[in-house]
Amino acid sequence: MDGRKEGWMEIRQDIIQTYAENCFATIWWRDQDVRDGWLRDGSGRWTTTTF
Repeated sequence: MDGRKEGWMEIRQDIIQTYAENCFATIWWRDQDVRDGWLRDGSGRWTTTTF
């Protein structure tokens, strides 16, 4: 189950912590922002992550 959906995603706590440490206060990804393990972060850059 990849957990993709419109709106807030269920994300592992360590990923949330990593983003919080990098000043990404808002984690808001729409389904179309997820492409084969790539996520667009709050600044609009594409970044890799592992679920």
